[in-house]
Amino acid sequence: MKPPSADLHRTGGWLHLALTYVGTVVVVASLAVGVIATTGWQNTYELPACIPASDCIGQTREAVDENPAILLLGVMTLLLAAADVWALLQMRRHRTTFWAQFFGALLALTTILTLNTLTAWWNFHSMLY
Repeated sequence: MKPPSADLHRTGGWLHLALTYVGTVVVVASLAVGVIATTGWQNTYELPACIPASDCIGQTREAVDENPAILLLGVMTLLLAAADVWALLQMRRHRTTFWAQFFGALLALTTILTLNTLTAWWNFHSMLY
């Protein structure tokens, strides 16, 4: 009969070391994308002052375009990066397979959300008016 905690056995050093390195890269990238998204959810454009533009040549007005969804994605990315740091510390402290699996799953979610946030931010800033 195996003990109830047999599935939570201690793991070797290479798995934790690899997850630590990959996790550090993902967390730094997530923090960078989160900061970019939370500070860059507004676009400012120079538009012609009147329509048609030939009526007032050289005069422009400033227009601001906002996308609060990018702000929300940025905040969620930052929160998930903070959860990654917490899970990384738990994995390094306990060194069990449970925390390694938990941290690996959390890293996968963070990677997906970070790429999604970066794509949304890039699309929003590359729109032409």
